Amino acid sequence: MTSVQRVVAPNPGPYTGPGTNTWIVDAGPVAVVIDPGPDDDDHLAAIDKRLGSTTVGVVLVTHSHPDHLPLADRLAQRHHAAVRRYPELGDGDIVRVERLAAMEPRILFPGHWDPVSDAMAKLEEYRTHRLEREAQILAEVGRGAGTARELMHRVYGPDLGEDLIAAAEMTLRAHLKKLIEDGAVNAHTVSGEEVFERSVS
Repeated sequence: MTSVQRVVAPNPGPYTGPGTNTWIVDAGPVAVVIDPGPDDDDHLAAIDKRLGSTTVGVVLVTHSHPDHLPLADRLAQRHHAAVRRYPELGDGDIVRVERLAAMEPRILFPGHWDPVSDAMAKLEEYRTHRLEREAQILAEVGRGAGTARELMHRVYGPDLGEDLIAAAEMTLRAHLKKLIEDGAVNAHTVSGEEVFERSVS
C-alpha cells in the first residue's frame, strides 16, 4: 500500500504559505522524496526523522524555484539516492493544468498549502484564474508598452506589498512568455531593458 507523508519546510511567507511541502511517497521497497525544499538544516533533519530507516530511491524536484530545489543534492547524497529534475516546461501553465485534468486525479498534493480532495474542481479554478490573468495582462500591454516591472505594477495595482513583488513579476513574466509564443506580444530591448508591446496583426 502506498503511503504519502508531508514535511513542511520552515519557510512560511505570503508566497509559500505555511511553507514548502516536501512529499514522501513510500510504496516499498524504496521511497521517493518530492521537492526537498530550501537548504535548511532543520528541514533536512525533519525529513530524515520522517524517513527513519526507509531507503530513498530518488529525490524528485518539480521545478527550480529556490523554495523547492536547493536541498535536493544534500538529501540525495545523504541517502545515496539520485536526483531527478522535472524538465522546465515551455508550454505554459494552461497546458500543464489541462494535462493534469486529462489524468482525472482524485486528489492533488500541491507544493504549498494542504492537499486538495476535489481535484477536478480546483484544476478548473486554476485554469479560469490563469486565463483571466492572461487576458488582463494582454489588455494592459495593449494600453501601452512597458517593462515587466512596469506592467506588473499596472496589472497588480499600487497596493501590492513589497514581499509579493518578486513573485508577481515572475508570474507576469511567465504569462508574457506564453503571449510572445502565441504571437500576441512582441519584446524588444530599449536601453538594456526588455520592453513588451502588442503585436501588430
